[in-house]
Amino acid sequence: MAFNMDITQQGKIGTSEISAVNSYSGSMEVQINEDIAVGNDRAVSCSLDISQVQALMILADGALTLETNSSSAPTNTIAIQAGKPYLWRLADYVACLITSDVTSIFLSNAGSVSVNFKLAAILDATP
Repeated sequence: MAFNMDITQQGKIGTSEISAVNSYSGSMEVQINEDIAVGNDRAVSCSLDISQVQALMILADGALTLETNSSSAPTNTIAIQAGKPYLWRLADYVACLITSDVTSIFLSNAGSVSVNFKLAAILDATP
């Protein structure tokens, strides 16, 4: 079964608009949707073979710290900004912030309200 992700980007100034839709497909998908309580350092099972990732999107409605594989000695630490999606896709202009395979993620909420965290990824196990 094939899984697909469409990423739409759009910018508009007055009546001038620039937009693009890029589609990515793969043999697997990963989706996470978690509410992270105040002061919580939540471990979430997440399996990502970084060499298979075709597209990745992360979004939270509040600030969070994301750590990969360990909360005490993380492989990657990413400051997730409230309402600002992180997008990465194959052949992107910049390197992915997640630099190695992931077995779990740790989400820390130092804010004053619960935060909803979402991650969606398309992977191709048969490139």
